[in-house]
Amino acid sequence: MPIGTSNLKYRRQKYLVSRRFQLKYAGVILVLMLATAALSSYIVYYTSMLLMGEKLANVYPQGQLVHIVKTVNLRLLMSILLLCPLVIALGIYLSHKIAGPIARMEKFMSDMASGDFSARIVLRKGDELMSLADGVNSVCESIKLSVTDQRERLTKILDDAIALRDKPQGPLGWERLESEIIELLKEMDKYKV
Repeated sequence: MPIGTSNLKYRRQKYLVSRRFQLKYAGVILVLMLATAALSSYIVYYTSMLLMGEKLANVYPQGQLVHIVKTVNLRLLMSILLLCPLVIALGIYLSHKIAGPIARMEKFMSDMASGDFSARIVLRKGDELMSLADGVNSVCESIKLSVTDQRERLTKILDDAIALRDKPQGPLGWERLESEIIELLKEMDKYKV
């Protein structure tokens, strides 16, 4: 593999990997941002009007004060509306660090269920769920080693059975074959099914 192309394999292709989860996550962040902005604005606005309302009413004519209040309200609303797309984009970006690994793990589990133990979960730097991916990879490696060992032992048993068929070795050969099968069955007992 040429130098520098290994990073291309795991570059983000699309950010909406799990559309429902990510949009829900971004929506929760947006609602929290709007609630915080509304509460903060109300507190600052209410406090400033209580403290400065009478003083401003004495300095500015009634119409001009109403105009100033409307301008402040409009600027607050515009600021919040300009922040909404940024908050949504940030929510989707942050949720991708969770949804991306989950999508990879789902595919990996599907491959494992079909009997493919050769793959590994590889996450990008900064992705969440790194320890879970490492644990799943460890479990897969353990199963792979066990299946490989059992396959080798079954191959040996088959070779012994063929040798017994071609050249009978009496009860001693059958006892050895029987003990191998018993050992293999004991090893299979570690799996709870």
